[in-house]
Amino acid sequence: MTHLVPSLLSLAGWLGAAELLWAYALISSGKLAGDSLKYQALNISGSIMLMVNCASSGAWPSVVANLFYLVVGINVLLTVKRAYIAGLVRREAAAVSARWQRPGLAGPATAPAARVLPAPTAEATAMPTGQAASAAALLSTAA
Repeated sequence: MTHLVPSLLSLAGWLGAAELLWAYALISSGKLAGDSLKYQALNISGSIMLMVNCASSGAWPSVVANLFYLVVGINVLLTVKRAYIAGLVRREAAAVSARWQRPGLAGPATAPAARVLPAPTAEATAMPTGQAASAAALLSTAA
């Protein structure tokens, strides 16, 4: 049992180093985006394992460097999460707005536009003589 802990710490160091190198290779080759969950997870878990290994052997500068990796990785994860949630809210708001603008729903946004008719021409407004006289007689009796 006494040799198990140092062996596990050594294994954690090697796995952490492998994860950081693998993450670096994936991002350098363009197979992962820098803000992807997989890349950040590799960085965070690799830095934790290396930090534990370095702390057990007293390599404090490496502990601080891996702590920096850890803080940056967590910060990027939180930033990506906030951006993801904001995108979800925007898409939901757009979907709700689109539902309100569908035809058949009541509300000012769905009212049809007023039809604009062309102005009448002189020929269209001219009435025959008999009709003009009867229209004038109707107007005079109504007043």
